[in-house]
Parts: sequence; structure tokens; C-alpha cells
Amino acid sequence: MKNRILFVLGLFLLLNACSAPEEKIKKRTLGDLEVLPFHPSLVTLNESPFTDIRDREFRRLLEINPKRYLSGFQQDEAMADSTSSWRTGYEVGPYLSACSRMYASTGDPRLSDRITYVVNGLEEAQNKGNSGFLGYLPSWEAAFLNIASGGEIISDESLLNGMERPLYFTSSLMTGLIDAYIYGDNRRALHVVTEMTRWINGVFQDLSTDQMDKILRCDHGRISEVLSNVHILTGKNRYRFLAFKFQPSEIETFQQGDTILLNGKDQYAEISKVLGYAKLYELLASEQERDFAVKFWDQVTSHYTYPGGNFTGKGYFGNPDQFNQSLEKYAPQLASSVLMARLTHRLFCWEPEARYGDYIEKLLYNQFFPCFNTNQSSYFLPMTPSALPFEEPDSIQAFRNFEMGMMSFVDFSGAIFYEGKDQSLYLNLFIPSTLNYLKKKMQVTLETKFPSEPRIVLRFEGAPREFPVRVRYPQWAKHGVKAMIDGEAVEVKGTPGSFMTFKSKWGYGSSLEISFPMYVNSEIIPGGSRKTALFYGPVILAGYLGADSAPLGDHAPVIVVNQKPLSTNFYPTAKDPLSFYPAGVISPENIRFMPAYQAPHQFYSIYWDVYTQDEYIPVP
Repeated sequence: MKNRILFVLGLFLLLNACSAPEEKIKKRTLGDLEVLPFHPSLVTLNESPFTDIRDREFRRLLEINPKRYLSGFQQDEAMADSTSSWRTGYEVGPYLSACSRMYASTGDPRLSDRITYVVNGLEEAQNKGNSGFLGYLPSWEAAFLNIASGGEIISDESLLNGMERPLYFTSSLMTGLIDAYIYGDNRRALHVVTEMTRWINGVFQDLSTDQMDKILRCDHGRISEVLSNVHILTGKNRYRFLAFKFQPSEIETFQQGDTILLNGKDQYAEISKVLGYAKLYELLASEQERDFAVKFWDQVTSHYTYPGGNFTGKGYFGNPDQFNQSLEKYAPQLASSVLMARLTHRLFCWEPEARYGDYIEKLLYNQFFPCFNTNQSSYFLPMTPSALPFEEPDSIQAFRNFEMGMMSFVDFSGAIFYEGKDQSLYLNLFIPSTLNYLKKKMQVTLETKFPSEPRIVLRFEGAPREFPVRVRYPQWAKHGVKAMIDGEAVEVKGTPGSFMTFKSKWGYGSSLEISFPMYVNSEIIPGGSRKTALFYGPVILAGYLGADSAPLGDHAPVIVVNQKPLSTNFYPTAKDPLSFYPAGVISPENIRFMPAYQAPHQFYSIYWDVYTQDEYIPVP
């Protein structure tokens, strides 16, 4: 792949910021981030269930004719309305992002050809006028110019002066163009997105705070974060100030004491907003934005998140700790989880704490993998008893899930290895892969069949160098870990929920082997419920009830045990270490428990009411 320097430079630019001219604004440097990820082109995924998903999505991208995405841009208003749905036009940005990020991982020229075709088509549509405007419906330009000239602003969650989520669409398209530049090595994409930003600046730069607050009532996606990235890539400070305009005027309006007000709010929109705050912190070193982002993450993961790592509610935050009431078929959805993974990745770069890696790991195995089951893709993962995976019909929620699903594979593959500013190597996720560690002139290969086998091996090839290797000590590994360097047992310093540090001179066939004893454990949903989930390490287990119909009828399945703790009542099958049958469990009988991502397409239950024999009263 050509011009690797551009890729690496782009990654550093997107994680860091240019100097600010104002004396009151601190200069941010690379050193403000404790760790940095490696670019996807430097990390090769080795054969695993993860590459099975990657390859399936790769084939899916090649099957799509990119011409479909340009039809609306290249037609007049009437033809666009009559021949293309809003979803087709909105998908062009995610399609560009998916092709670009997949290209960075695979280097396949067929993806580069598709990126070039789409970017050239968008540039052609943009060049029809001289303003820099680029929108799926031409009438949007006049509507925005009317706002800029002082026209009335009428907005709600989905409509802005009659336009359906225009800023959401714009941020999605601009994200695709930035990804085409950074990951797809397409220089024209930067020109197109810069022209779009110039037009946006002309429309919004003179609007008052009151006007902007009205505009921001409408779903505006990740527009602030995107504009910040354009500022970073171009060095133009006016775009940095423009990014500020697209953040709500006061953080305090979203808080009540130490509590962030989330009830009833759109998960995707709120996480997008916080990603904007995180970007402002990286631009300005503003502790207020950093504190808000960390507080938001803490509150969401503590009070709005199932034990499996995913969210409560049908795309909206419900009441905190009310998990039992929110076990509904629409919850949770992939898009919100992927955005939360991105926020977690950002926080990990600020402060590499194991709890962030633990959370991403849960999302990987309990949300991402099940949604890309080998049988079919399903962007919603129902939590109701006796449920089936499904996809929602054409809607903004379905589009968001499509958008995030197409891009999410690279988000997780980019969270395997990190480099600390002390030159240490961090291993965060246990996914078979090889790192081309250019700075140290060596290759680092992670060999593992995790979670099927509780063992990982890091192998180093290259001239010997001494540096610390830090490996996540998962919170679930409560039975301790064992480690060997070059076959010799070494002391493990650390506790579950931290990073273990190993120091040695690595290279020329040296190795680090770590074993994590794994076992079935259980976790009760907070809030006084009997609802309980079973885990094997970080992997949530589903009980499969049959393919044709829910065999328990209208009654929710329960587990009735002879003894407690519940985890002692399950044993693995002889052929599959991730498949379990109950022992000492009275009801249900002969139900197999296995990871949701391995599931056949049949009815299942993930959260169970658990009783002892004395407690359980059968429902007639």
C-alpha cells in the first residue's frame, strides 16, 4: 500500500491537535496521551472467528455496486426523491468508511477502486456549484442559507426546518471522506471534505448561541468531532472554533449534582455528543470536558449497562438501574455499543486502565460477535426470554446500526496493541494477530484460541530490545494467572482489573506465555431482580430453546437449582469447551448453554430467573 507515512501521520493527527494561538489555551502535544494505538496497516489479523467475520464483511462490500450511492447526488431534486430512498443517500458515508478501513487492513486494490469511484462522483456533484455544498437533496442548501440569513428555526429530534437529520447525514458523509483520506489513501477526499467545511463555516459562523441551541435540538450526529478532525488535518483554526459551535452551550445543563441527566435521551446522540467533548479536551486540554467524558462513561457502564456490556432501552436511556423492566426485544443495538467502544478507546488512550479493556472485551464477545453471527447479521440483540435475533425495518435506528456495523471491525482490531509513551507495549485484547513494530524493528505475534482455550502466547522476532510488555489482567480472572518467559515461570505482579508488567530483552524467538484459568460464573442484574446471566470468562452464555417455536410457551424460562452457587451447576461438553450442560439443575432440563456468537438461529434466553427448589412455585 502506498504512502504509509500519510497513514501514520493521519492517525497521530486524529488523536492529537495543533497548537492553539490563544494564551489561555494550553498547547497539546503527543505526550498528553498515555498510549497510542497502532495503525490498522501495521496489525495483521491471523485466522480466528474474528477474521471469519472480517472476510464475510469484505465479500459483502465487494458485492455492493457503489453506483447506487451516487444516484441522488447526480440527479435533480424530483428525480432524487422519486428514485432513491433517504437511506441510500445516507449510506454513502458509512460505505466509504467501511471500504477505507477494510482497505487499510487488507490492501486489496478492488476496495481502492471503489473509494476512488465514490470520491470522484461526490467531487463531481460538489463542483456543479461553486459553494462547496454537498448534500443528498439540493434543496438543503437553500434551507440552510435561509437559516444563515436570520430565518426562523424549527427543529425537533428528527427534523430541522423540514429536513430530516441533515447534520447527522453531513457528519456521516464527512466521516466517510476523512476515512477515505486517512485509511484509503485518497487525497481528493480531503479536498472534498475541506470544501464542505468551508461551506458549513459560511453558514454557521455568525449564528448566535440561541440559534445554535435550537439547531442542535435536531440529531446532529458526530458533527463537532468531525469538524475538529478537519481542523486537525488542515491546520485551519477557524474550523476549530466552528467545531465548538456544534457542542451544546453548557455542560452543566446535562448534570444534576454529580448525576448526568440521561433518562429518555437518545443513546447514539448522547454518546456522539460526549465524543465531541472528548475531542475538545484533546484540542484544548480542558479538564471540564475530560471530567465530563469520564463521568459519562462511569455512569453509563454502572447504571445503564447489562452485565454483558450492552445497553438497556430501545436506543434510548431509561431509568438508571431499571434493568428488569427494559428486557425488550429491541434492546440493545449495535450502533450505540460501537460508539461506546470508541469512547472507551479514547479514554484508554488518556489513562490505560484495565477496566476500559474489560469493557471493550465484553462488547466484542457479547454484542459485536452475536450481531455478526455466521448465520445472519442482526443489528439488534433482543434480551427478552425466548427471543430471536432480528433486524428492524428501514428506520434511523436501522441505518445507524448499518453504519456502525460496516465500520466496527476495524474499531476492535485497533484495540489489540498500544504503545505507551514510556515505549512499553500494551496488549489489551486477546485476538490472534501480528504487529509489525516498525519503531523497534521487530514483529510481535499473538497466538491464542481464546476464549476456547485460556492461554495466550506472545512471540517476538527481531534484534533483541529491552522494554516493558504490559498485558491486561482481566477482572474476570479471579483464580489467578500463570506466566512464563521463554519457558521459565516468572512471578506475576498484579491483580484482576490491572495490567501485568513483564520486563525482559525481547527478540529472536523469545516468548511470553500467560494462562488464565476460566470458569462459569454468574452475575445478577442490579436493582433487586432475580435475573441472572451466566459467563465463561468475559463471554455471556445463552441457553438455546429450540428452532421452531419457543418451547416454554408464554412462560419465561427459569433455572431451578439444587444448590448454590449457580456456577457450580454447569459442566462443559466433551467436544466443545464453550458448550455447557446443567448439572444439578432441575429446570430447564437438557438445554445447552453456549456463547451467543456461536448460536444457531433459534430461540434463546440470556437472562434467567434463578430459584432454589424451595423458592420456586411452578406456573400452571
